[in-house]
Parts: sequence; structure tokens; C-alpha cells
Amino acid sequence: MSPRIRQSAFAALTLCFASAVSADPSDSFVELGDLERAHIQYVHAEAKLADELWEASKGGDADATYAAAVMHENGTAGHRSPELARQLYREAAQAGHRPAQIALARMLIAGSGGKPDASEALKWMSADSSAGRPSGKD
Repeated sequence: MSPRIRQSAFAALTLCFASAVSADPSDSFVELGDLERAHIQYVHAEAKLADELWEASKGGDADATYAAAVMHENGTAGHRSPELARQLYREAAQAGHRPAQIALARMLIAGSGGKPDASEALKWMSADSSAGRPSGKD
């Protein structure tokens, strides 16, 4: 993942937590309004991060593609989309991204985001990450 995207993600989380905490250390509780504002800021920051990851993934950044897939698989990109997650994992896996290869194999075994395919899953589990393709597959 590019340093810019990593920095954006860290900044978004920091902003959310910092805005929810009172500036007065003697204040032992957080107002509900503060939490609501922090949540709204977090949602906006998350959406911005998802957009940045999507753009980076279209540029061929395998780390960004993998991160976008995780967001879509877990529903943190606004909605849960196992089909899109599986497609993005495949793109990153084909670029030799080892965690994406393993995640794709897991989805193939479970049939998440499409039909189960144990033989393809096995090929991705034994893939050589430097080659980017499952072993035994042309």
C-alpha cells in the first residue's frame, strides 16, 4: 500500500478518536454528540479512503487492490460485496500478492462471492507469489 494511502488511513482514525475525546482532562466522560460527530467523521474518512484505494487499485497497486477487497468483503466500503471482493482479490493475486492469493483461496473454498472451486483454491494456496499465477495453471 502506498505511503499516501497509509497516511490517509492513519489520519482518518486519529481524527475520529481525537474528536471524540474531550480537550479537558478532568472531564471523565464523552458527550453523545461528540461520539456522533466522531462517527460521522469516521464514515466520511472511510469513504474517502475507499475511493483512494479504488483509484490506486485501478493503477495496478496490488496492495491497494487487496485493501479495497478487504473493505468490500467486510462491508467497510459502505456495503458488503463478496462478489467484488473476490474479483479484487483475484486481481491482486494475479499480481503476485500473497495475502490476496490466500484470501482468494479462502473465498473459493467457501463459495463466497461465487461458486465454490476447491481445485482452483488449492492452486492459489500453492501459488508462487513471485510468478503471480497459480501453479499448474496457464
